[in-house]
Amino acid sequence: MYKHLCIIVLLFLSVNTFAQFSDDFSDGDITNNPTWTGNIDSFIVNTNNKLQLNANNAGTSYIATASSVISNTEWRFTVDIDFHPSINNNVSVFLVSDTSDVSGSSNGYFIKIGENLSNDGIDLFKKTGTTETKIIDGTAGVAASGGLFNIKVIRDNSGNWEVFVDDNGGGNFISQGTCFDNTIISSTYFGLFLKYTSSNTANIKFDDIYIGNIVIDNIPPSLNNLSILNDTSLVLNFSESLVETSAENTTNYLVSTIGNPTNVILQANNSDVILTFSQQFVSTQQYSLSINNIADLSGNISSQIDTNFLYYKVKKYDIVINEIMADPSPAVYLPEVEYVELYNKTDFDINLHNYVFNYGNYNSSIPEADIEANSYIILCKENNVQELETYGKVIGLANFSLNNNGQLLSIEDNKGNIIHSVNYNITWIRDDNKTEGGWSLEQIDPNNVCGGEYNWDVSIASNGGTPGTKNSIFAENPDLISPEIIRAVISDTNKITVFFTETLVLDTITSNYFIVDNGVGNPVSLSLNSLNNTSIELDFNSNFIHGTIYKLSFNKQIADCAGNLINVNSFVKFAYPEQIAKNDIIINEVLFNPINAGVDYVEIYNRTNKVFDLLDLQIANREDGLVDNIKNIEHLII
Repeated sequence: MYKHLCIIVLLFLSVNTFAQFSDDFSDGDITNNPTWTGNIDSFIVNTNNKLQLNANNAGTSYIATASSVISNTEWRFTVDIDFHPSINNNVSVFLVSDTSDVSGSSNGYFIKIGENLSNDGIDLFKKTGTTETKIIDGTAGVAASGGLFNIKVIRDNSGNWEVFVDDNGGGNFISQGTCFDNTIISSTYFGLFLKYTSSNTANIKFDDIYIGNIVIDNIPPSLNNLSILNDTSLVLNFSESLVETSAENTTNYLVSTIGNPTNVILQANNSDVILTFSQQFVSTQQYSLSINNIADLSGNISSQIDTNFLYYKVKKYDIVINEIMADPSPAVYLPEVEYVELYNKTDFDINLHNYVFNYGNYNSSIPEADIEANSYIILCKENNVQELETYGKVIGLANFSLNNNGQLLSIEDNKGNIIHSVNYNITWIRDDNKTEGGWSLEQIDPNNVCGGEYNWDVSIASNGGTPGTKNSIFAENPDLISPEIIRAVISDTNKITVFFTETLVLDTITSNYFIVDNGVGNPVSLSLNSLNNTSIELDFNSNFIHGTIYKLSFNKQIADCAGNLINVNSFVKFAYPEQIAKNDIIINEVLFNPINAGVDYVEIYNRTNKVFDLLDLQIANREDGLVDNIKNIEHLII
């Protein structure tokens, strides 16, 4: 009798082990607790304790483990897919199967991600033999780009199914649909079946598999994060999906001194809420927000949630471009990827939602992110984020690309205002040993926001740059140099564009700052180049005449970013330049051997009655037919 009793107990324990299980792969293998069978040579447990496909060639692989539960059951797991699912690259997770070889004929239910039938959704299929029938059609496109997905499936005792997906990694599950199907009422195995091309033999990972009783949610929603969208709107992120009627009830939210929002919108992920108020927030003023009666999908209702926030109105130069890695190859010790570092100079966190990074003729919107007070954020290409995360907070941008030789970069706020710009150039690298690549350009003094090339130099850090930390060449480097005019050119019959040596404060400039001789007078209007503030276009009533040299002067002084004023006596000449023909301009005098403190010079003479711009000319030495010491001549009207 005792022997029989022992046998009964052992059988009971064995069945219970097969019935439900969890596996987070923290033990580092798939051969024990639980035991997986199938193409186990095609899988590994990686250093992050995740089950990872590790096949040698394109094809298919499957593994399975014993599981007999199906009624009143919850299946939950994460899958990380680093590719766009397709007919040749897709994932099937068999929740229920009557055979361990889930690659062939079987009877059961499975989740499929990818292939034509799925419309890039995450769907539930029934399989009978070799026939696959979709019974829940998930949201189209949710898996179109791959990514990290938390997936939950529940089935009650009667055969009612529901599929949930969280594609944000925060546990905010969104229902993909429901159905009733009790065709198959028993299970023997849980399994994974993967189909992949040669480029994706290691691009599928699984973790945190749970099969067991349905987990009942009895925890009310909590507030994860509050972000300030603009001067009248807040974004609240809750811990789970919310009931729309409670989330969008304006009386459930109250801000001190302002009141209830006028509008509340629950976002598509069902966990983010945007509150909009009729009254603007005051910069640097602290507010308190009270939240009440917010319900989750299980009917749990939050008690009062109190939090504080401070709105700060971002000003020009609060955020600066602080470091540029345009040519990361050959790498020194940093990852061989391009990046730009932003620095928040203020004592306030700044939300970058809908900010834009401009690079050359392209731009990328910055996703929801905060750049903390007196801190850094690294911008790079989307697929380079992981390589730079060890150095600080990183944001991946689509189509991010930098020109090795230089280009204009700028940060634009959510209202289209330029916060900072840098027109970097490879000549700013003043160390010949570092021009081949692998070294970043660093800003010397972040408070000298318009210093240009005088405030930038190549990094002296041992690994080639300092992403996410204070620059290796950081020092006080105030701008003490007054701005100067580079040139003025006729851009239309009655317009000129004036170029300056550095960024100016042009916001308060009016037409009466400028005057042109020869009866032209003041401009009637002006247009500022807001991207870099180093040029301005002036419109006049009079058309400019060929053959006449004009002089532009200043009635009032213009200041650069540091407050240095342009010389009030500054002027620049401009005209319609004509094509220079041979012997139009001649070398008229040469001093090649000056005495004492004298200098060499060459005098040139315009022999014609035409007007020329010397910008297109060069001067050089020629000896025995060889040309040497070539010098460009600056813009000059003669």
